[in-house]
Amino acid sequence: MTAFEVAANDEIRQLFIRPGGGSNRFCSDNNCNNQKQFLIVTNSNEQDSDNNRDDDEDTPPRKWIDSVTDEGYIQGLLTLNAIGKYLFGSSLARSITFAMCNHLLHDQFLPYENEASVRDFLQHLIDTHVTRNHPHYDKACALVNKFARTKRIEPLLRLYTLETPLYHQLHYESDAWLVPLICRFANLKPRFFQGTSYRGLTMKSQELRAYRSACRKKSCVIQINTFCSTSADRHVAESFLNVGSDSDVIHALMIFEFPLPCDTAIQLYAISDKYPCLSDFEDEKEVLLLPRTLFHVKRIDNDDRQHYVTIWLEYVPPEQYPLRAYIRCISRSIRNR
Repeated sequence: MTAFEVAANDEIRQLFIRPGGGSNRFCSDNNCNNQKQFLIVTNSNEQDSDNNRDDDEDTPPRKWIDSVTDEGYIQGLLTLNAIGKYLFGSSLARSITFAMCNHLLHDQFLPYENEASVRDFLQHLIDTHVTRNHPHYDKACALVNKFARTKRIEPLLRLYTLETPLYHQLHYESDAWLVPLICRFANLKPRFFQGTSYRGLTMKSQELRAYRSACRKKSCVIQINTFCSTSADRHVAESFLNVGSDSDVIHALMIFEFPLPCDTAIQLYAISDKYPCLSDFEDEKEVLLLPRTLFHVKRIDNDDRQHYVTIWLEYVPPEQYPLRAYIRCISRSIRNR
């Protein structure tokens, strides 16, 4: 049993609940954040066909859409993701990869090369964006130092869940979390998520049009661009939606379905006594989606009773042999020319 579960009454439970006052942990509530977190990758031929059928005012904005020539590009994304996990997951391959990347990219990966360098980089972010006046500054510093001392990823996952400005900075500094996570995927395997999770989203009508254009098309995928908090509890995501707060926007509930365990969807809530809650807020049932997780849009429903749109997304798993599948896809593309 967790501290939240054994709390004697609701007043005590409030101590374990994320404070209100504008937090958008489980709901993207502006156009800028939406573009940072979600990108629709679509076949340019299908997109042009759709656009010819619609008025210009209904056309999804180009800033939301990454047009590609064929499905080989999407298969390439899956292949690159799989190769990246291998290169950073093996200690020998990781050392070679860091050396090559730092040489070719002018030391771009130097802050993530080992626990000490990650600690120093994150400490700089904490000092810059959280600052000493914040009530969670000391806790954030302690978690970073614990990561460097124990060489375990769990303290960084808890750091991510704190209600601090550092969470928003992840839109720009996601590699500071992503690279250490990939290097330690093996330790997180019991937390790979299978099931359904939820997140709120507010958007303009043109943005919703982008999702409709991708619906039920295997050549179109939604790509997560940065870290994305979702909840296994639908009511948690709905509580962040603020339906009715702004009549000029469309409120949507995104439903992420994972029919198979997903190594880029990490269960932060408690699994067992051996794998306790990693989030600082136990009631949220958080499932953390990592950058470059891919989904197909299964369907879009208008729920007049709930006053929001429901967008169903299904996880696109990697091929068992991704490089072989990519070569096969490229060969097929060449033959069809």
